[in-house]
Amino acid sequence: MTRVLVIGLDPAKPAGWDPEPVQAAIARGRARFDEHGITAAYCLVSPDERPGQAVEEALTGTRRHAPDAAIAFTSSPEDCADAALR
Repeated sequence: MTRVLVIGLDPAKPAGWDPEPVQAAIARGRARFDEHGITAAYCLVSPDERPGQAVEEALTGTRRHAPDAAIAFTSSPEDCADAALR
């Protein structure tokens, strides 16, 4: 079974903008994982929570506990499944 951890900014956290388009893109991305039978866990952090630190901690933990795990970066919540399949 393929498992994926997706780390990104929580679109509901920043004030003053409509998070709905990003939330919809995340939902479409989750559906794509389901289509491919990939289990995906999401870690969405607030910009106030030092997202760079969250990414660094996740990468450090991944390398320590799963040294053979692949790491990929994407530019859209909709193409996360594509990155996992590469």
